[in-house]
Amino acid sequence: MTTKLAGKWTQIYYAGYDLSGWSHQFDATIEVDEIDGTAFLDGAKNSFDGLPGGSAAVEAFLSTGAGESEDGLSTYVPTYTDYHLQILVGQNAAPAIGDPVFMLTAKQFDYKVPLSVATAVLIQSTFKQQTKPYWGTVHANTSITNTTGFASVDGKMVSSANGAEATLEIITALASDTYVIKVQHSTNDVDWVDLMTFTADGSARTSERQTATGTINRYTRALATRTGSGQTLRLAVAVVRL
Repeated sequence: MTTKLAGKWTQIYYAGYDLSGWSHQFDATIEVDEIDGTAFLDGAKNSFDGLPGGSAAVEAFLSTGAGESEDGLSTYVPTYTDYHLQILVGQNAAPAIGDPVFMLTAKQFDYKVPLSVATAVLIQSTFKQQTKPYWGTVHANTSITNTTGFASVDGKMVSSANGAEATLEIITALASDTYVIKVQHSTNDVDWVDLMTFTADGSARTSERQTATGTINRYTRALATRTGSGQTLRLAVAVVRL
C-alpha cells in the first residue's frame, strides 16, 4: 500500500453496530508498557518492555434510532464484557478486501455526552484492550444473500508459522436464515482448508473472535455458507497473521 489515505473512507464496527455514519473521530493506539530498569550507577536511564496493550476512543454524533450510535455505544457499558472493534481504512474508496483494519478486543469503559450551546451533541466513549490489538486485513465487508466464497488475500509468502486471529461482525441479523462463517487458507489459491470457524450464525447482531495456531498457508479467505431462503446478511471479517 503506497497510496496516501483520507480518513473519510473509514468504517467503524463495534459489537455488530455500524458506527460509521455517526462517528467523526476515532483514535486507535497500540503500545507497550515501559518498565524502568535504571540502577543507581548506570549513568543513564535504562528501561525494558512490559506488556503490550491498546486502546481506542470514539466521538460520535448522538442518534437515538435502533442500531444507531446511542444504541451501539450505550448498550455495553454496564455489562463490562469483551466485544470486538474493527476500524476499516479504505484506500480512498469504501473499505474492501485487502485493505487495512485495526482489530481490538476490548471492554467499553465509559459513555459521556458533554453538552454546550454552540456545538453538536456528541457521544464520547473509550475502549481498553483485553487481548493484544493488531492491524490486520479486511477479508469481507459487504452484504450477501447466498453462499459466498470471498476473494482471497495473498500473504506474499509461502506460509507463516505463528498462527492467526480473526474477528467477525454481524451487522444485519437474519430473521430465519443462518450462515456458517469460516476463514480458510490455501497453498495455491485453489484448494481450500478450514482454518477458523465462527459460532455466530447471523441470527443475531454480534461480534466474535477466533484464533488459530501453527502454520498459516500463503492465501486466506472468508467463506459464508447459507442455509435458508436468501435473506440479506451484512458482515465484516478481519484477519491478521501473528
